Amino acid sequence: MTITICCKKLGIDCYFVADGETGEEAIDSLMQHVRKEHGEEWFEVEEIYQAACRVVREGPG
Repeated sequence: MTITICCKKLGIDCYFVADGETGEEAIDSLMQHVRKEHGEEWFEVEEIYQAACRVVREGPG
């Protein structure tokens, strides 16, 4: 099952979508994007990481 997480779901005005075979892979992909594209505007990367973990745990919806 593919896990999908997107910036929009985290409240970031961006249409990037990260996919992974596991939640960890999806989060890693998302965090690479966040650091590269949103590093200046989202200096609290740890908060974004925690929010991404919550989204993955909650599942689709």
